[in-house]
Amino acid sequence: MTHFASTAAQLDACRRCAMPILVALDEGIVVRVDLLPLASIGAQVEALAAGIPTYARLHDGQLAYRCSTRLSDPRMTERVHARHACTTRRTA
Repeated sequence: MTHFASTAAQLDACRRCAMPILVALDEGIVVRVDLLPLASIGAQVEALAAGIPTYARLHDGQLAYRCSTRLSDPRMTERVHARHACTTRRTA
C-alpha cells in the first residue's frame, strides 16, 4: 500500500499576485489555499457551487481536501479554506 505525504500548512506568498497564502502537501499534492478561512457555511456552499475546491485545516495544521464523502465529517467543518485563485496580477 502506498501512503502519500501530507504536511502542515506553511505561510507563503503567491508568486503570481503576492497575496499571503497557505501551502502544504495533501496526500502528495501541493495545495495552495487562501490565508483566511471561509467565513460561513454559506460561503463554503458558494465556493463548492462555483467549482472551487475547499480544504479543512486540521488540528495538526495539515490541509485535507473536502470531497463529497468528507463534507459532513465534524473534523472537516471548522477552518475551511478555499483553493487560492489570483484575483489580481502583481505589477513589476
